[in-house]
Amino acid sequence: MKKKITGIMMLALGLAVGSQAALTAWWDFEETVASPNANGGAINDNVANTPATLWNTLYQGLNVPGKFGNASTGGIYFDGVTDNMAVLNANGAATQPAGNFSIALWIKPVGAQQSFARFVDTASNKGGAPNDGYRLNTTATAGQVQFATSGGVNLTASDTYSTNQWNLLVVRYGAGGTVSLNVLTEGDSVDAAFVSANATTASAGTAISYSGGNTKMGASLATSSDFEYKGYMDDLAFFDNVISDADVATIFNSGVSVIPEPATLGLVAAAGGALLFIRRKFMV
Repeated sequence: MKKKITGIMMLALGLAVGSQAALTAWWDFEETVASPNANGGAINDNVANTPATLWNTLYQGLNVPGKFGNASTGGIYFDGVTDNMAVLNANGAATQPAGNFSIALWIKPVGAQQSFARFVDTASNKGGAPNDGYRLNTTATAGQVQFATSGGVNLTASDTYSTNQWNLLVVRYGAGGTVSLNVLTEGDSVDAAFVSANATTASAGTAISYSGGNTKMGASLATSSDFEYKGYMDDLAFFDNVISDADVATIFNSGVSVIPEPATLGLVAAAGGALLFIRRKFMV
């Protein structure tokens, strides 16, 4: 009986690992200043080569200090006036998911921000609660971060970001369940327990509906000349499920690239199962 239970436990482990979140899009902003070199140029993400268009002078914001990767040239800078980055709806499956998802991004705000400056915006209306999609933005209170959806979520993080420091923003949306928002600041001592203790949570409300529009970073989707974010950004990542507290801690301490993909973890579990079978075979 013990051997049978152990085998079932190993199988269950493989199934559980296989259901974990996978990266669907990740812009690390490691491009050189010459790529792209003009307004309207695009940079691709590292997962599916999803293009994101850099508008106005944002292409000049490449090759600036980032949080991870090349510390001196691995980020991007939004000028707070006209700069924004857009993922066209035709390429937006990763940024406008229908079910569970997570978003993680590093920001380093410069100076005072506009009220409701946008980090990520998929809502077609300019003000008020989203008519469709979701928004991740500042509020009218300095340092506050808010996540709102067309499904009735209006969640403001209990922790605030620090100006001129790197801050990790993490949204974890469980459709039909719970949504959580973390604001973690460079210098925090972050592990899984810290992430859990400092997450602001609420009901995920009803399903998010999308209008078929684009996804905008750094400005309002409805009007590109409003609600601009001023500051640096790095490692903008989207996941197809709710990432764990441990995953958030890993992103904070080591960056996005070191999180194992589900397929990799599944192979590890499968290998463990095979070793268990071999061990049992030779011990009989």
